[in-house]
Order: sequence, then C-alpha cells, then structure tokens
Amino acid sequence: MATDAGLIPEGELVYACAGTEMGLDTAWTVKSSASANMFHPTKGFRFAELLAKPSLSLAPSININYLR
Repeated sequence: MATDAGLIPEGELVYACAGTEMGLDTAWTVKSSASANMFHPTKGFRFAELLAKPSLSLAPSININYLR
C-alpha cells in the first residue's frame, strides 16, 4: 500500500511486522513492491530476512465468541 501510494520506492528493503491481539511477535525484512508487481519474477515482493518469530505456536487463551 505504501509503495502503491508512492511513499516507498519499489525494491527498497523495509520492515514488516505482524501479530495478534496479544501484540506483535513476528518481524521480517522484505523487498517492497507495488501490488501490480507482487508476483513479478524480478520486481516482485521478496522475503529478505526473518528477524523475530514466536518460539511456540499456542492458541491464545481468549474467549473467541466475542468475535462472532
């Protein structure tokens, strides 16, 4: 989205972070790409480096019914 808006040029290394309602737990360095070039062989999106990830994949102890 930031590359599509012209805020980040294509091919730049940027940080991507993700997580759940419990907080961020995964971080990557990725190569930016416009959505139109996402699967392009040279200009496309690429994972460069895994910086952090959770050691255990546990189901959160929350009541999921409030989301339904």
